[in-house]
Amino acid sequence: MAAKPILADLPLHMATVDADTPGEDVDKLLRADPDLPGVIVKDKNGSIAGVVERTAFLDKLSHRFGHALYLHRPIRTLMVHLEPRPTIVAAGVTIDEAAHIVLSRPPSERELPLVVTLPDGQQALVHAEAVLHAMCRLLEATLADLKRREDDLVEARKLAALGDIVAGIAHEINTPIGNGITCASHLAETAADVSAKLDAGSLKRSELVGFLDTVGEEAKLVQGNLMRAADLIRSFKQVAADERSEARRGFLLKAYLQDIVFNLRPRLRHTPHQITIDCPPDLALDSYPGAVSQIVINLIINALEHAFTTGAPGHILISARALDGDIEIRLSDDGKGIPPEDVPRIFERFFTRSGHAGGTGLGLFIVETLVRGKLEGQIRCESHVGEGTTFIIIIPRAVVAGPVS
Repeated sequence: MAAKPILADLPLHMATVDADTPGEDVDKLLRADPDLPGVIVKDKNGSIAGVVERTAFLDKLSHRFGHALYLHRPIRTLMVHLEPRPTIVAAGVTIDEAAHIVLSRPPSERELPLVVTLPDGQQALVHAEAVLHAMCRLLEATLADLKRREDDLVEARKLAALGDIVAGIAHEINTPIGNGITCASHLAETAADVSAKLDAGSLKRSELVGFLDTVGEEAKLVQGNLMRAADLIRSFKQVAADERSEARRGFLLKAYLQDIVFNLRPRLRHTPHQITIDCPPDLALDSYPGAVSQIVINLIINALEHAFTTGAPGHILISARALDGDIEIRLSDDGKGIPPEDVPRIFERFFTRSGHAGGTGLGLFIVETLVRGKLEGQIRCESHVGEGTTFIIIIPRAVVAGPVS
């Protein structure tokens, strides 16, 4: 971990005079260095008697008779008019601690410089404004770091959802591919047996007819299994490509929702839950299908993980309809519902009631961000404990921003 910045890292100004120094000399020091925040004044014992702050001193000189009163008098005569007891801090004090010291002062004293004691015992001045600017830079860097970490978590959440689909599809493809290999192996063995009999001249007509029947049946089985595997791959490729792409394109909503649910079948297979889609087949969007898939997948996974916890069969309904130039998508479940005090907070980043179970609290935050940002829409949640939850999304049929792919 990087060391925290300290006062010694800021520009420090060395300017010290004794209490008997004429005001004229102090005036020359300040005018010679426009960045000098003031001058440290020491008594005859070498202790700090006070600080002549730049703005206050020059302001005194600008008053009527100011030059006559202060220029030729010892600077100690001005001390009672310029600054209260100086704030002395060590050079090793961190910027955040120094900023706290500055902000803890009365408002009228917040612009006064700090006296910094260096390791060798000397004193220097640092602008209070420089301390606050450094603190602002620290806060900006911290916020940027938190934003990067948040983006990493959001990306990890997206990849985790996609990873679940990959694992499920890989398992799902094993069955048709395995069946196809079995059929092809049996067909190869049968063909080898028929070929041997043909070479030996012992092949009977009935055996040839049986072989041709077997070829037809096995070919249909191989074709059916390969088509099933191809459907799985096609569906996964489209959804996965859209998930990782920022491209905008036209698509039919119902067919795309079917692809999404189809890719989630492996996850649903081991549950008693069902998903139904109610959407006109010709309902088309000119939008970002990747964002749509991320939203729907997150909402379905959210329902599977949080709505149905009793083991009883649950039902998720995804419905869509046209609303003038918009489209309304509803995803409803008949699960346990959300407590009313939690409903206003469910879209907040990192809000979760299942942190102990590995929840990140980012699923619904991602959903709202995509709906309001990428899809230029609105989302709200309606829920009643014991009756289920409905997410209502309204998005334009054609987004305004972004070129069509």
